Amino acid sequence: MLPGSHLFEAIIMPQFKHNTKMMTYVDGTQEVTVSVKAYVSSYLGWGYGGYWRSMGWALLFVAVLQIITFFAITFLTFMKR
Repeated sequence: MLPGSHLFEAIIMPQFKHNTKMMTYVDGTQEVTVSVKAYVSSYLGWGYGGYWRSMGWALLFVAVLQIITFFAITFLTFMKR
C-alpha cells in the first residue's frame, strides 16, 4: 500500500484520458505509432477507470495514519507525573 503511486495515478491519468493525438516511438528496432492515451497507460501500467479506487486507497492510508498517530499520542506520552 504505497500512497504515492495511488495519488500519482489519480492525478496523472485523468489528464491523458481524452488525448487521442498519435505519436511514434521506437520499440527495439521498429517504429510504433500509437495514441498518447494508450502509450501513457501501457508505459505506466495504470488504467483510466481507477480514479475513485486510487483516491479511496489514499484516503484510507491517511485515515490509518491518523488513527495510529492518535493512539501513539494517547498511550505513549512521556509526560506522566
